[in-house]
Amino acid sequence: MPDLKKLKESFDELRKMIGEQDVESARIYINSKADMKKGAEYLGVRDDWHEPDEQEVDAYVDGKRFDNAGVAGEIVVTLFKDEKPIAEVNLATLFAIASGTV
Repeated sequence: MPDLKKLKESFDELRKMIGEQDVESARIYINSKADMKKGAEYLGVRDDWHEPDEQEVDAYVDGKRFDNAGVAGEIVVTLFKDEKPIAEVNLATLFAIASGTV
């Protein structure tokens, strides 16, 4: 089980060190099924995302609003590889991808 407190601290520290915008541009934003496939390839996980922990991939979930309209506080899943933030997906968008509408 990943140390979520450590992951959050790592993420917060990275934001402080290189600035919010640089952190944002360094990550993959998953907004479609094609993005999910690219993210899987980049992270070294299977296309079906079976057991990503075996490739040292962890996730941190932050936010309180189940929305994907670009408002503050939306629930976002950040994917980490070797404790570095690599990709993120809005939770409501992830549901849309899973339903096949995106």
